[in-house]
Amino acid sequence: QTVEATVKVSAAQTTKLDAEMALIRLADEIVVTGALETISTTNESASTLEAKVVEDLPVGRGVYDSIQLTPGVFATGPRNETANTYGISVSGGQSYENLFMVNGVVVNENIRGQALPLYIEDAIQETTVTTAGVSAEYGRFAGGVINTLTKSGGNDMSASLRVSLTNPTWVSATPLTVEREDVINDTYEATLGGFVAHDKLWYFL
Repeated sequence: QTVEATVKVSAAQTTKLDAEMALIRLADEIVVTGALETISTTNESASTLEAKVVEDLPVGRGVYDSIQLTPGVFATGPRNETANTYGISVSGGQSYENLFMVNGVVVNENIRGQALPLYIEDAIQETTVTTAGVSAEYGRFAGGVINTLTKSGGNDMSASLRVSLTNPTWVSATPLTVEREDVINDTYEATLGGFVAHDKLWYFL
């Protein structure tokens, strides 16, 4: 018989799908044996935060705002003055020992080991934070794996437009601050997604 089921597969995670076979005559036999596990086969510990969930919460929409909602994640690392963010510590690891990816591509910067801002916040679809039991396919990390997926086009048109205003004088001074210019900087961000051919060819910019 044909079995149909709908399951959600998040980034950097595996999803179990059980299918029950219908038979008229069925004989069950269960054999229980004991063995010592040399390699752990337990599922990895991960949390996925979708954009629609983050948008309903009183937090920012960036990657750093999302991953701090995950248990075992703390912003206790050095501060990045430019991005106004703190290094992320996952499961007690150092803030520079994490692996940041966007659509499966590593985006760690070389100084603090944090994520380069190579994305627009409105383009984020979901962020998965894997804190323990991470698959061996991911290397170069000892803390956690943060994988961000961006949105894709579809049969419905979607778009967003945002302007961010920043000013150096709006940020508190540090002991090393010499002077700050009172100038407003404008940053414009936009997304556009839709279809070229219905059900066949999509785009997202």
